[in-house]
This record gives sequence, C-alpha cells and structure tokens, in this order.
Amino acid sequence: MLKLINWVHSLLSDFDSYDQRRREAYLAEATDLYDLEFRMRKLDAAHRGSPFQSGYTAYQD
Repeated sequence: MLKLINWVHSLLSDFDSYDQRRREAYLAEATDLYDLEFRMRKLDAAHRGSPFQSGYTAYQD
C-alpha cells in the first residue's frame, strides 16, 4: 500500500513540475511588460477557475 501511495505522490509531483515549466515557458514568450502582465492575469484567472477561461486555454493565443 505504501508503494502505491509513493507512486501516486511521484506522479502528482511530476505533473506539478511539468505544469510549472509550462507556465514559465508561456510567460517567457512575453514581448514586453504589458504582454507579461496580460499573460500573468490570464494564468491567474484560469487558476481561480474563471468561467471564461480554463487552464488549458490560458496558454493559447
């Protein structure tokens, strides 16, 4: 049972680190300060569960 819990924990940790790298790469594509702020607000709204944006569409322009 402990092995299963550790396995699930490692999967979740891998997903979190992948998601973090994906967000950082998205923000790194900003062309200027205004674009960076726009992208940060977009990710923040997606994280809060805005009904108009999901986490996946936040990366699409």
